[in-house]
Amino acid sequence: MSFPSRTVWRLASSVAAGAAIVTTSIYVSRTTRRIAAGSKLGITDENTAPVSFLDSPTISNHVNPQRKESRAVDTHTVTLHVPLNKAISDETILAQATRNFFNGWVFYLEAKALKLIKLQDAKYSKLASTTVPAHIWNAATLSETSLPELHTVLFGVFRLADIHLADDATGDSSSTTQSHADFLFGSDMSQFAGCHRLSVQRLEVDAVGGTQKVKVQLQCYACNPQSDDAASGFLLAFHRLYASALFRETAGQLYHWLQTPTIQPTI
Repeated sequence: MSFPSRTVWRLASSVAAGAAIVTTSIYVSRTTRRIAAGSKLGITDENTAPVSFLDSPTISNHVNPQRKESRAVDTHTVTLHVPLNKAISDETILAQATRNFFNGWVFYLEAKALKLIKLQDAKYSKLASTTVPAHIWNAATLSETSLPELHTVLFGVFRLADIHLADDATGDSSSTTQSHADFLFGSDMSQFAGCHRLSVQRLEVDAVGGTQKVKVQLQCYACNPQSDDAASGFLLAFHRLYASALFRETAGQLYHWLQTPTIQPTI
């Protein structure tokens, strides 16, 4: 029994369309569930950023060295409870946040697009002589306990330009210094540059409950390093919505990880 070629093409088109609909439905469903789970954690979104970030060497040296006024900033914050008996270090929390940020469903489409086009590493005027030790194209390979080596580039775009670790995994809350990992994107030699900072700050200890409050943030900065002109309102709104969704998924996954009874100490 044979079928006309037109019938075969129609059948193939129907199957392809059906597969696309199913795939899209799965993606939307999983992404929505992840964002919704994070949204239950009391996350706040603000169109401001800490002075410590705005005046940081990362921003002043690599993102906006000419201090142009075109900057757009936002900060997304969640407070989580970290079990003291697991001796979880700041680096482990940052490593988990980095892995979930770049390996989640919200970032999935961007990751696929970046892997497809494989952009060359962006150039930064003050990093011209700095060697890139590794390129990561699959975030699932990122360590769950350690940050990538400094100046590693993720997906050809995001360069780990600075790491600061304030703790020694002892849960000491005497210092208010944040730990952070700064990921550059764009270039200070182009018309678009920015930074995503993932940060961890330890707060008060609950001795009775055996936990410590830890503030986790995504701090974002974007600008035109060559101009004082303001960014497009539409692009700015999209960025903030996208950043909020990325952080909600990341926070939700961090919360789920902290509830896992099999977390091993990192010291």
